[in-house]
Amino acid sequence: MKRLAALAFLLISPPSIAAVPSPVVQAVEANWIVDRGCSGTLLDKDKGLFLTAYHCIQSSYIVVEKDDIKSDGTVDHKKVRVSVPGRVWKMNYRAMLEVSEKALVYSIEKSDWRLDLALLKTDPVPNGVAVKVACQPAQLGSDVYAVGNPYGILDSTLTAGTVSSVTRSYRDLHIAGDLGDVTDPGDHGLVQHTATIAPGNSGGALLNANGELVGVNVRGLAGVVAFAVPLQDVREFLGDVIPKCK
Repeated sequence: MKRLAALAFLLISPPSIAAVPSPVVQAVEANWIVDRGCSGTLLDKDKGLFLTAYHCIQSSYIVVEKDDIKSDGTVDHKKVRVSVPGRVWKMNYRAMLEVSEKALVYSIEKSDWRLDLALLKTDPVPNGVAVKVACQPAQLGSDVYAVGNPYGILDSTLTAGTVSSVTRSYRDLHIAGDLGDVTDPGDHGLVQHTATIAPGNSGGALLNANGELVGVNVRGLAGVVAFAVPLQDVREFLGDVIPKCK
């Protein structure tokens, strides 16, 4: 009922997207819900690769005890960190009362708590829409678009804004070390922008006017300010997973 109510609200009071470039509108289809409270972006439909924020899947890691039997017969007790499967899913709307859900089980391919990024892997998504990762970073004053799932129910919400700063950092926000090592200086950067995001948008894409991913939204105060992992860090994290820029 909550999702139907949210959908009804969006249908009755739709945001004005007349000025939004068509590549951006198309890129919204690459947005998925991660577990029950975050956002993620399909990067490769053939390999089933999704990009999201580390803090969205942090609870998927658990510590288990493992016994290793040595050659001399002694047992070495160890504690190791392993990940448990999760779920990415999206709602498909044909009409007000024609709603279907597509869900895929993911495993964590790689993650980096320092950059607050995670790469998820599922089965191939043959009919999925994937987003291209940009080669040119967002510039101060440029138009950007945030895609995500506010509050976990307003799926694939699109908002527009402007890049306010490209020089913010976790240290500036006094949240260095929040995701892991408390000694982390927090020097890694953040892009500040004005596209509205809310809880549930974490892990969602920040797009340029060409519908290309230029960041991953990770922090914000609804309607006030928002922050995204910059393109440079996204490309560093993904490495050979995506094509190199010419």
